[in-house]
Amino acid sequence: MKNYLLENKRFISILKGIVFVFFTILVWNLAAKHQLTDPFNKSFNLMICELCWATEAYLMVSNKDGRYTLGLSIVPILLSVLGAFPLVITLSIILIGIVNILVRVPKMQIRNYYGLFCFSLVNAVVPVTAINYMSRQYLEQTIILNVGILVTLYFLFYNLHFKSEMANPINIIFLILFAGLILANFTLIKAFILIILMLISYGGQIFMRKEKLDLSLLAFFAIAIIAFI
Repeated sequence: MKNYLLENKRFISILKGIVFVFFTILVWNLAAKHQLTDPFNKSFNLMICELCWATEAYLMVSNKDGRYTLGLSIVPILLSVLGAFPLVITLSIILIGIVNILVRVPKMQIRNYYGLFCFSLVNAVVPVTAINYMSRQYLEQTIILNVGILVTLYFLFYNLHFKSEMANPINIIFLILFAGLILANFTLIKAFILIILMLISYGGQIFMRKEKLDLSLLAFFAIAIIAFI
């Protein structure tokens, strides 16, 4: 089995990347309440932007060459200009590009909680609001709450890429924020289920001393999909 994995390492990496990108885009669209059964009610340019952003996130967590991130960050900016996106959307696309590049530059030394917060903020806010605004032209209160929930999920489950351990007082604050936001946005039963899943997936890794980024990302997708579906 070990030899098989070594021989097919490149194929497995590509497969993981495809799965990661698919579920990342799925989470954004669910959070934006975009009808997945009607993918053509938003521009082709925006769909390419989503693909670039999700791929950038995968390149980061898999520690791939940062030069690819630079190239992918430029594409959405060009598409937003060519597609005549609203100015606020274009500016936000520039912002997510800058942040995604900076967190990959070792000399910037922001592989810490500041970098994690900036990454979480732009990668939750920009894609979801862009998808929602470009397809509906307005933002509902539930979308804003979904964005807040997604920010906390990014912060908690992408933690291990920026820090060596998950147990930290700052993370407790985001756990409380997560609980508060889902209680404000969902029914008590759904909120209770999500809180239990969070405690099992997050707390379980800490108490069992099995803090792994792959497990965190699986938990991120599972909890986000259950929350927004």
